[in-house]
This record gives sequence, structure tokens and C-alpha cells, in this order.
Amino acid sequence: MRPALLLAGLAALAAAPAAAAEPYDIPWFLANPRAHTEWLRRCMNDARLGRTAECDNARAAQLRRRPLGRPLPNTGPTPAEQFFYGARRS
Repeated sequence: MRPALLLAGLAALAAAPAAAAEPYDIPWFLANPRAHTEWLRRCMNDARLGRTAECDNARAAQLRRRPLGRPLPNTGPTPAEQFFYGARRS
């Protein structure tokens, strides 16, 4: 009896559809900026939706899209540094 149940269980697993990738994955959000913005807005306004995989992917895409920026130019001491350190710092 047990081998029959085991074979039936294996047959059921084999017949089950394969797990599909998320329909809204990170590359999709990067390729669709308008939808990405709309998803971020919806995720921020709905706490239940904000815990879904789609919202996680939208936030991860936001981090990838954000530019890293450039270092600030060295323009010399700030006014506060001039006040505290005077002319000692060059």
C-alpha cells in the first residue's frame, strides 16, 4: 500500500506546474519606469501590498536605478571649520 501512495504522490508532484518567475521582477521594473513609479506609490500606501514580492522587487529596482553620485569638490574649509580651527587648517 505504501509504494502505491508514494507513486501517487510523485505523480501528483510531476503533474504540478513548475513555479513561474515573478511577473514583476527587478528587470521588468527597470524596463518600465512608469509602472515602477506606480507600483512604488501603491506599495507605500497599502501595508498589505507592501509585504508582497512585487513590492520587494520594486524597492530593489529603485535601489539599482538610483545613481551613486559624485564626491563633492574640495572647496576649502567650511565657515564652521574656519571659526573653530582658524587659519591652522589649509
